[in-house]
Amino acid sequence: MTDPTDEPALPAAPEPDAHLDVAAEQARLDQLEADDARIRAQAEDDLEVGGSGRTFADEGVREQVAERGDTDRAPGDGT
Repeated sequence: MTDPTDEPALPAAPEPDAHLDVAAEQARLDQLEADDARIRAQAEDDLEVGGSGRTFADEGVREQVAERGDTDRAPGDGT
């Protein structure tokens, strides 16, 4: 059995940086959060079948668009 005094001490919490601009850092984090929300929204739109302004499409969608002109119709729909 080990003696509790043999356990290593936890490292001390770092001292705050006196040169850190808290307001600027918060603004930077807020901008990153806004960018993340924008990217997630764009990714969600990209995954929507037939969505406009898509960033990417898989080969099947490209073929369907080339063949039928859109992705609004189900495969095999002759209308």
